[in-house]
Amino acid sequence: MVNSAKSERKRPPKEVIGLTGVTASGKTTVAKILQGFGFQYITMRDALMRDLTGKNMPITRENLRYYEEKLIERRGKSILAINTRTHIINEGGSSWIVEGIINPQQVAEFRKLPKFTLVGINAPLAVIQLRMQNMRRRRDALKLDKIKEKMDQELADEESGHYWHVERCLELADYILDNSTQFDDGVKIETTELYAGVERMLRGLGSAASLWRSLQEK
Repeated sequence: MVNSAKSERKRPPKEVIGLTGVTASGKTTVAKILQGFGFQYITMRDALMRDLTGKNMPITRENLRYYEEKLIERRGKSILAINTRTHIINEGGSSWIVEGIINPQQVAEFRKLPKFTLVGINAPLAVIQLRMQNMRRRRDALKLDKIKEKMDQELADEESGHYWHVERCLELADYILDNSTQFDDGVKIETTELYAGVERMLRGLGSAASLWRSLQEK
């Protein structure tokens, strides 16, 4: 006899939003807003961290990079998307955010879900520079040319053979959000244009999450 609770748990989520964009474009900020609308949150690297934990390996930047490279070498550029998709189906829940989609092979895997929306996050180079500098100590702050070089590497193209191909992901996006605002301390995110943009997007997508948020605020 099939366990009904278990079969319910294995059903794909009703909606999944994937976030793509270069480093410091604001993907995590958008993810936090979506969490406020009831979405469950996962990053593409969470699967790597679970694997390292299972192997009793320390979760360090070096170990993550090494394990990711070996995994991709053995199983291809889409493997993190496959593992992430499997995880959210097994975990259950109606709405998920996936942060950190970086190549079209990953996009193709998530498109196999019943309802998947790819959202691209854009921000001007000057804003990204300021964010990246704020993320580092002053002495470690990257110069503008180095930030531009890093962005070019992440955007890349398929002919370069790079694992990252964010430019193509942005072209494949169903929705583009502008995140050009640099948030000051004390500013409530609910009062920002970015928050309003996310809310408009959810309503445009017919997301149940926008209704959920409206009910919570009553």
